[in-house]
Parts: sequence; structure tokens; C-alpha cells
Amino acid sequence: MPWWGWILILVFLPILAIGSVVYPVFVQAQLSAKKSIALLSIKSLSESTFIYSVDYDNHLPLAKNWETAMATYVKTGTAFTHDLNGPSKFALNAGVGGVSTNKMKDTDTVILFFLGSNMQNSPSGGESNVFLVNEEALTSTVIGKAKWTKPNELSSYVWDITPAAK
Repeated sequence: MPWWGWILILVFLPILAIGSVVYPVFVQAQLSAKKSIALLSIKSLSESTFIYSVDYDNHLPLAKNWETAMATYVKTGTAFTHDLNGPSKFALNAGVGGVSTNKMKDTDTVILFFLGSNMQNSPSGGESNVFLVNEEALTSTVIGKAKWTKPNELSSYVWDITPAAK
């Protein structure tokens, strides 16, 4: 075997082997960082919505124009977006849009924002509109409690307030 063959075997192949072992660790760390940023963003959005509701007689913004209504309450426009699976936006639960928080019984179980598609056409059954990242769903409640939730736990939250509360 020529001398450069030994260099290839003794130097470059171990470097490739180490890289193939370390690369998944970096990918997982990147996803974990993105999940943390998304969690902080949705929590900030929920807290800004609370401030909005105080200014508007304890009513939450309407689902159809919530981003416009919330624009003065968030620091930057990037609070509406995330970059977990490519650029996308958080969604406001249409089942609580325009509702007074005074009429809600358990604000810690009512979903306000979630990572997923807009629910304007289907306010109830919101679990089907939630996006999963590593088998977890990102949600926040009316009181600002944000967390990553397992899909089987989503049904324990309130997605639609009864019409009497509106």
C-alpha cells in the first residue's frame, strides 16, 4: 500500500468516524435551543395578551385579527413566528377569541395560543390543528402557562368556551 493510503486510513477515516458520531448531538442541541426559544416566545405572547385584555375590559382579542390587535403589545413582529419546522406562525385558539376572561372558570386549563394551523373555521376540536415537534405540542393557557405537552394530554385542556360565556 502506498504511503498516502496509510495517511488516509490513520488520519481521515477516524475524523469522519468522529464526525458521524458527533453530528446527531449537534442536531439535537439545535432543536432543543429552537424549542426553548419557541416556548419563551409563546409565553411572552400570552403575557402580552393578558396586558391587552386588561386594557380592553378583560376581553381577549378576536381570532380573525389578533395579530393586528396585539402589534402594540409585543416587542417585535417576530413574537408571532417560530422556526422549528421552517418559518411558521403561532395560532390563537378561535374558541376563546373575544371572550371575557372574567367569565372563564379555569383560566389555567383554557388554551390560548398553540403551535399549529389557524382554527377560524373549526373552533372546537382544536387538538387536530396542533403541530407536533418530536411528539410534543407547544401550548399556552390564558394565564400564560406555556409548556410542551404530549398529544394524549391535549384533551385535558379546554379548547372552546361555551357560547354562554361569550
